[in-house]
Amino acid sequence: MASKNPFYICNPAMRQWAAIPKLRGYNVAALYHHSSSGEYRILCWKGCLSDAHYYVLTVGSSLEPRYIGRFVASDRPPILLHNCLHWHLNVGPIRGLLVFDTIVESLKCIRPPATHNWCYAAVLEMDGLLGVSCTRHDYTMVDLWVLQDYKTEMWSMKYQLELPVAELTSIGKSDKFTASIVSDYGDMLVVVGGDMHLFYCDSKGKLLQHFRWDHVFPRPTDGTLWNNNFTTVHHFVSVELGSSL
Repeated sequence: MASKNPFYICNPAMRQWAAIPKLRGYNVAALYHHSSSGEYRILCWKGCLSDAHYYVLTVGSSLEPRYIGRFVASDRPPILLHNCLHWHLNVGPIRGLLVFDTIVESLKCIRPPATHNWCYAAVLEMDGLLGVSCTRHDYTMVDLWVLQDYKTEMWSMKYQLELPVAELTSIGKSDKFTASIVSDYGDMLVVVGGDMHLFYCDSKGKLLQHFRWDHVFPRPTDGTLWNNNFTTVHHFVSVELGSSL
């Protein structure tokens, strides 16, 4: 029988889990550690992306979620850096990075780098700095920006990487793809087309490995319902380069 609770928290190391019924009706933004209290807390919100009302719930507490304010929201996963959570933000005319300070529990927005294709940007941590990788409109290059100064919100370009367009188009059967830089050395993961082709390329644009989604959706085996806000897992199978699909 499926559980009536839509949200659970799990400690895989201890193999323990517990329901969080007070999250019913909320959207989960993030689970974080509140350093001064030692508590684990959940940032959640109600409303819509352009008009979200934020709350904080302490894990294990019997109290209702505590209201902390009204702001915009993001449907992307966050990056934790320097005790702050960072989300890619692209809601109507509002573009930038949504930042939540996990110590004082406040929200703010910082401006994005000077890129013209912000909707395809991805946020990452790179060598202790906040980074943003962005695929250009013509799908030929990927830019990596890093935030050099938090106070002045000064961005600088670190990489301009060329994509192996001919190979990606030939294998993926599409001329549209999204790339994300995933290492300090400029390695890239590229998703191509609706068939979920995943490519691994180095900083010189050389195609190193190709994966293809096997269309298998993981399901819990104990009848528990997992909420999509917590985890989305795709299974990819390796494909030898040069082989037919």
